[in-house]
Parts: sequence; structure tokens; C-alpha cells
Amino acid sequence: MTTGENQMNRWVMQRLRTLSVIPLTFLLASWAAAQERSIDLPDLSPPPASQGFAPAPGLTLDKATAIARRSVGGRVLSATPDQRLSGRVYHVRMLVEGTRVVTVTVDERGQVKQRK
Repeated sequence: MTTGENQMNRWVMQRLRTLSVIPLTFLLASWAAAQERSIDLPDLSPPPASQGFAPAPGLTLDKATAIARRSVGGRVLSATPDQRLSGRVYHVRMLVEGTRVVTVTVDERGQVKQRK
């Protein structure tokens, strides 16, 4: 290798090192700027159990499942409360005749509103 080629190789290597540092510097500067301008986002985590649905004064989950069981018969798979404009309802999923799954909606007065 001649002296000219040797100097050229050294020059190329220095430029490559310099060019490889530029994206890293840009990345760190962008990250720092983003940290300074951080936006406070609303807390989207689910509420603690104490802030969940308050039990309806006239109807509990146990009573709603008992009403659904009397209405349709079968075994209760799950029951969930739901707040609607018309008031609180409970959706009770039931296994009927060992093969069909139906959802029974019981309103806060204990009336069966819907069977699917």
C-alpha cells in the first residue's frame, strides 16, 4: 500500500466515525427535547375497586342472578353490572339445557328486560 492510499484510508475512516456519531447525537437531542415538552396525558387506568359500581339499593348482583335463574333456568356463567341512562341493569349469561348460552338483562327493579 502506498503512502497516498494509506492517508486516504485514514481519512475515510475518520469521516465514517464522524458520520456515525451524527445520528446518535441527533437521537439524543430529540429525546431530550421530547422530555422537556412532555404532555400530561389523562390517567386511563381502570378505577380501583372502591370507585367501581356502587350496588343498587334495591337489587344486588346475587338477587339479579336469582331472578335470571328463575326466569330462564339453567346455570349462571357470569353476571356484570352496567349503568345506562334508564338506570342500572345486570347482564347475566346463563347456560341453558347444557348447550345454549343466553344473556338475560335484569333492570334495577328486578324485571327481566331482554333475553338473547
